[in-house]
This record gives sequence, C-alpha cells and structure tokens, in this order.
Amino acid sequence: MAHELFFSFSTIITLVTVYLLGKIRDSGSSDRRMRSFYSLVIAMLGWQVLNAITVVMDRNYFAFITTVEMVFVCIIPYASTWFLLNFTRSHLANSRILRYALVLIPTLDIMALLTNPIHFLYFLSYDYPRAPVGPIWVIHLGFTVVTLVFISIILIRYIVTNIRHSPILVFGIGIVIPFILNMLYKFDISSIEYNVAPLGFFFAVLFFYYFTKISGLDYVSRLNSALAEITELPELASGVLENAASVIAKTACRTLNTHRVGIWTTSGEAETLRNLSYYNLVTDEHTVQGELDITICAQYRKLLQSERLIIINDATKPNPLSPILDEYRPDIRSLLDAPIRIGGRLVGVVCIEQDKCPEFPVKREWTTDEQNFASSLADLMALAIESGERFTLMRRNEDLMNNLPGMVYQCLNDPPEFTFTFVSAGSKALLGYTPDELTGNSTLKFFDMVHPDDVEMLEQQNAVTLLLVFRWRQPSE
Repeated sequence: MAHELFFSFSTIITLVTVYLLGKIRDSGSSDRRMRSFYSLVIAMLGWQVLNAITVVMDRNYFAFITTVEMVFVCIIPYASTWFLLNFTRSHLANSRILRYALVLIPTLDIMALLTNPIHFLYFLSYDYPRAPVGPIWVIHLGFTVVTLVFISIILIRYIVTNIRHSPILVFGIGIVIPFILNMLYKFDISSIEYNVAPLGFFFAVLFFYYFTKISGLDYVSRLNSALAEITELPELASGVLENAASVIAKTACRTLNTHRVGIWTTSGEAETLRNLSYYNLVTDEHTVQGELDITICAQYRKLLQSERLIIINDATKPNPLSPILDEYRPDIRSLLDAPIRIGGRLVGVVCIEQDKCPEFPVKREWTTDEQNFASSLADLMALAIESGERFTLMRRNEDLMNNLPGMVYQCLNDPPEFTFTFVSAGSKALLGYTPDELTGNSTLKFFDMVHPDDVEMLEQQNAVTLLLVFRWRQPSE
C-alpha cells in the first residue's frame, strides 16, 4: 500500500511539473534564465518519473530503470549549476571553459555508466531496492559535492546581496537539500524507505519558478508603467522635440538599467544622424552629441529603412555598426535600436546602449519584452515629432497671417453673434482690439464693429456665400 501511495504522490508531482513546462513554453520567454530553467525541469522530470517507477515495477527491470534514472541524476547537478549561474546573472555564465565543463563532465559520467565493463565499477550489482555503489560512483559523488559547494557559494552570495529587496530569496538555499537527501539514501544512512530527493528537488525548483516568474512580471510591469508615464508627460505634446527626447531617453535608460539612451533624427537616405538628447545613467547627465556620419554603414542604413528593430546582442562580433563602433564607443557590448517612422517615412532612431559591466561582461541578450519596449519608445517619439511638426506649421501660418495687412479672422455661423474663433494680430491696428479681446466675442460682437449703413449689404453677401458653400458640399446627383 505504501508503494502505491508513493507512486501516486509522485505521479501528481509529475503532472504539476508538466503543467509548469507548458506554462514556460506558452510564455514565449526568450530570457536565458527561463531557458536554463526549462532544461533543468526536464532533467528533474526524468529523474522523478523513473524514481517513482522503481517502487512499483517488476524487479526484473530494476537494473534497466536504475541505469536510465542514473543518467538524469548525472545531468541534474550541472543543469542546476547552469540555471543558477543564469538566475543570479553571474559573469561566470559567460565563461566558455565553464560551459564546456558543464557539458563534458556529465557526458563522461554517463559514458562510464553505460560502457561495458566499466559500468560494473559504477554499481557493483543491481540488488533491489538499493544498488550497491562502486568506485566510479564515488568519483561521481565527489564531482557532485564540488558542484554542490560551488552552486551554494554562488547562491549564498546572490541571496546576501539581494535579500533586503527580496526576503523570499532565503528559501532558495533549499535547492541543495535534495542532493543531501539523495546521498543519505544511497549510503543507507537515513531510515527513509524511499528516495524522496526528486520530490524535494521539485519543491526547490518550484520556488525558483515562482520567483523567476514574479521577478519577470515585476520587470514587465515596470516597463509598461514607464510607457504609461511617458504618455502622460506634457513634454510629449509640447512641440519642443528636445524636451520630449530628454524625458523619453531618461525614463527608458533608468527603466532598462542600461548605460545610455540616445534619440536621433535623420532624413532622406539616413546618411547622418542628428542627436536630440543623449542620457547617461552613470553620470545622470543629458548631453547633445555631434552629428554622426553613418555613410560607411550601408547595412545599418538599409536596416533602418526596412526593420522594426535592429538587435545587436554582442557588439564585439561583426555587426551592422562595426565600421564606426571602435571610434564611437569601444566599450559597448550590446545595442538595441528602434527606427522612428511617421507614415512609413524614416525620421529618426532610438538607440539603447549597454557597456561592459559585471552583469554583462560580454553581451546582453535583449528580451522580447525589452524589444517591445524599445519599439513603443520609437512610436512615442514619432508622436512627439508629429506634434513638433504641427506646432511648427501653426507658428509658420500664424507668422504669415500676422504679417498680412489688415486682419484675418474666422467665425462661427451663429447669427447674430458670429462668434470669433480666430483673429490675427492685425486686429489691433485695424480695430483697436487685440485678438484675445475679440476671440469668443468677449468684448464686442461681429456687427458691433460694422457701420450701420453696411450691415444689410454684408448680411446679404454672407447669405450668398453660405449658400454657395452649402451647394458645394452637397453630393453630386
């Protein structure tokens, strides 16, 4: 009966694990932390299923099931290490030697397990329910212990650094407990009849799934809140491009926690970029850079015309901006550029720059959410540019009308008031009233300023004009 209960409980845990895998896949996250978590859960799932099967299976298959189970046990310590390196965003995750080691060591371990006759030194026999271990298993244990100490140091350092902001992180140390339980079971030290390590490991991984998703959701929420904040800023509709560019650059830079964000305008064939604002997070300063000549970056100019985003995760490798990066900013490790378009016409670009730093010593992989954020920044800047163009046109028309002899006005057809909706500056010289005094008919009505002898004639002319306008607007039969 106890065997069946353990198997049933393990089956429930397995179904929950499969559900988590589906949730991760449906999220479509391209974050390396989630991808490494996905690999770890798959390995854990294999160990969990096979461990449950050994309890209720025919003992004739014990040797085969135990061997396959051990394959997953060989993988899990190194999958855990890879996940924790990415979870803590350790710079060691970018070490090529370490990555090779995380693949090579479990591969050699599995080969020793499966190769005849070496596998007889892994397990001396396959006696149910515990296979006596041999010298190669002890070597496997030694590497596992070293790995356990290594990931504990990485994890504890991360917890100590971030516990003030996220106290729940202290429970993350529980990921080492399943390894200890597995060792106690293999050496027959504990009085537990079953190997509960896979189940304990599941709860540790469940915690990391929860924390990773919550932290990811918090980050996405910050991105969305930043966009909402920008849309409510008066600078966006002020018509002053430099002010709009400054608030967008600063808000974006702080939200993404990147080194710099620049807003540039361009025209025609995009041979040069003119800087509107350039915000540096480290110095908390806005500057205006000189014009940037990109004529030698033919591929980049082509991408500006055709692509929604230009994503450069690793700027140290050949990329569309390679011809100018060494001279422009040699410390840049990653770039995320979002072209600004109005009606399909290229008018500028939002440039997000990430320098070399402890968190990103080699490159920064821009997540899908960050890419969408950059695209939205470009759209908001397009609105600001359109607003600036409208203000420029309005000022130009206003200057033109104010310099015309006489007065230009617009009024409603609401006799007898004929309310003024617009009056040019010429009204002061012509009538002695400023535009503010006349607009809305706050001081005088329209016909108060017309000589009584001309009122009837003007009313007739107005009626004829309105009749012609009415006929012109009617659809032709």
